[in-house]
Amino acid sequence: MPSAPAKQVVVYIVGPGRSGSTLLELVLGSLSGFHNVGEIVEFATRGVLDDELCSCGTNFRSCDFWNEVGDVAFGGWTREQALRMFDLRWKVQPRSKLPATMLDIRHRRGPVIEYSAVFGKLIRAVAQVAKADVVVDASKLVTQAVALSASDDLDVRLLHLVRDARGVAYSWTKQDVARPSANAVFTEMKTHKPAASAARWCVDNALAEAIARRGLPYHRMRYEDFVSTPGPTVEAALRGLEIETPSGLATQLGSRTVHIPKGHALLGNPSGFGRSEVTLREDTGWRNGLGSRDRRLVTALSAPMLARYGYPMRSDQNDSPTLREASR
Repeated sequence: MPSAPAKQVVVYIVGPGRSGSTLLELVLGSLSGFHNVGEIVEFATRGVLDDELCSCGTNFRSCDFWNEVGDVAFGGWTREQALRMFDLRWKVQPRSKLPATMLDIRHRRGPVIEYSAVFGKLIRAVAQVAKADVVVDASKLVTQAVALSASDDLDVRLLHLVRDARGVAYSWTKQDVARPSANAVFTEMKTHKPAASAARWCVDNALAEAIARRGLPYHRMRYEDFVSTPGPTVEAALRGLEIETPSGLATQLGSRTVHIPKGHALLGNPSGFGRSEVTLREDTGWRNGLGSRDRRLVTALSAPMLARYGYPMRSDQNDSPTLREASR
């Protein structure tokens, strides 16, 4: 009997939003043999149903890449399938569904099995069309990572991206930031108040560590390390995820300016659209932009995990190399 085809390797970026995942997936997607898809969790809603923009600048349903992916995976996109995935998503994705979802995976039953099978076909098709060995998914949601791990087609490896909670909180307060993929509705990026952001930051990071205990390959990366020393930080991540380092990585990431090939990513923030190169530098705007009261509040709410990840309690302190190494 012929052997079963190898599972498709997926580097799944998990963690709180506004942690630099778009920047990270762009850089990973630029490596030889890698292809980034943005937040593919939204393919049915933002893509098939809403026909939002791909990062190539073309609407989803007019994009040659995504049309070929749809043909390979499903024989073409259909509204009926997209509506079915929308329905399944809300049976699988809410955090409150996580215990039931994990139980269903163990017993191979329930909506998560159908949901994961569709994503397995979809991501396999992406790899085939892009001629990629590794697909990079920046969907970030812990529940989505768990669902993908149920697919017989996918080998999911978790890249847990963390950023200082105060930087995340400040990013969520920014108003009037245009959503680059929007074509009609929901034209601006969402906002959250600092306290809510801190709570989400704690929960999402804790859940990311918890699901890693299910045995999935896992590596934690700090945003601040990534933008300051991209080459060594990405190399360490690939080793941790048991992925062979692409040839030329050290040269390609030897400086903070990285060439970005034209891609086909869904959603993300403005840094992912229309860029031929990115210059990696830490966004420290929160140090002056986040008010002292909000800064103290976020620090207090997230203090145990800030310390765990090697961040100083005071924003005027630099994180020490000792703490940085301890956080890995």
